[in-house]
Amino acid sequence: MPNAFVRKLRRFADLDDEAVGRLVRLTSRAEPRGRGSDLVRQGERPLAMQLLLSGWACRYKSLASGRRQIVGFLLPGDICDLHVTLLRRMDHSIGLLTDACVVAVTAAEEQELERHASIRTALTCSTLVDEAILREWLTTVGQRGALARVGHLVCEIWYRLKAVGQVDERERFAFPLTQDVLGDTLGLTPVHVNRMLRRLRDERLIELERKQLRLPDPARLVATCGFDPAYLHLDQKRRLTSGMSSAG
Repeated sequence: MPNAFVRKLRRFADLDDEAVGRLVRLTSRAEPRGRGSDLVRQGERPLAMQLLLSGWACRYKSLASGRRQIVGFLLPGDICDLHVTLLRRMDHSIGLLTDACVVAVTAAEEQELERHASIRTALTCSTLVDEAILREWLTTVGQRGALARVGHLVCEIWYRLKAVGQVDERERFAFPLTQDVLGDTLGLTPVHVNRMLRRLRDERLIELERKQLRLPDPARLVATCGFDPAYLHLDQKRRLTSGMSSAG
């Protein structure tokens, strides 16, 4: 079975056997990293692009007060900043929320990958989706109510994990996020997060137990929090193919 990284890139471009082979060889050297460690810290010079093969990570900004704002989640198959080695220093940190398997990709290896046209297209689309997710998160924190913030994030994670084969047939998936982490993400206190999760459970929109979350009726949760998955561009490959056919 293809790993999460290959699954993700296949959403954005048709990858031939040569392209898949390159990606599989790259990811075969993934190394285990422990929960709570940072892949790179704010202020450091990034020496490699990080590729998350399994596990969860987050992007976060640290303030002088000691508080933090989480500005993104990295899920299995995600890339931590294409071309990041061009920067002199990181403006944020990337920390592991769970144990993970990570591949450090050098600038030379990244350039080699991008010589393959379909891989280059897929990597570029992946970066554009990352930017779209950030815009949606800004909208969530700025304009959505507390219940919609929590529900919207759950829907996004469900869609993203489902796209890379991380959701089972009962719509259940790993959900290792603590109330503190959710609070630092959504601009809510842990107590408020707890109340919103309880409301979602009471309304039978989610089932949460032992760091596993299940959506009994995904469509109802999507409708409740007004979630529109368009910003995730899940049909991007079909659009690219259609566009090329029309151009021909």
